[in-house]
Amino acid sequence: MKTEISFSAPSQIETECLVAVVLDRSQNGKSNPSLETSDKAVAAAAADLLATGEVSGKMFETTMVHRPQGLKAKRLLLVGGGKADNFSGYELRKLAGAAVRFLKPKSIRQFAFIAPENWSGQADPAAHSTYVFERGGAPEAVKAIAEGAFVGHRKRLRNGEMDGSGNRHRPPSGRIAPAPGGSTTHEVTMGSSDCAGARWRL
Repeated sequence: MKTEISFSAPSQIETECLVAVVLDRSQNGKSNPSLETSDKAVAAAAADLLATGEVSGKMFETTMVHRPQGLKAKRLLLVGGGKADNFSGYELRKLAGAAVRFLKPKSIRQFAFIAPENWSGQADPAAHSTYVFERGGAPEAVKAIAEGAFVGHRKRLRNGEMDGSGNRHRPPSGRIAPAPGGSTTHEVTMGSSDCAGARWRL
């Protein structure tokens, strides 16, 4: 797996799939899904799905938008991160792994992951069984996404899953991109090297 850092707005990244987190900010039983990016083009592409309630932000909920208007990405994948108050690096790591496991069977070889903006403070400690509720800003978000994507792919390898050609799925390589305005994107490209020889470039 290869990881790079660049400074591009999420909507301007040319990728097979752009992944964005949706959190559940509902209160008093009123639904309020929130897309975790300030990129207006990405928000516009997901607006109808959030407004109609088709996307709620429930943990691991996945919704794919094909040919999203205003984005250079071919697809937009919305992944639910659960309750906003509980969202930490632990959940973000799991979402990155879930994105890999969702996209690999569809032969999508590369994706970019938008990390949360203004990500600081702590999630609700009572919601976690271990002390993993910190929100360490962009560096912690990037680390969580990179680790989650790698672990998610490794789980697929341990399960012995094959691609359409009868070969084992190849490990991902990628790029982490902090975009202007505090937004951070993690881009992953499926490479051809074996996991044992995978390299990270941060």
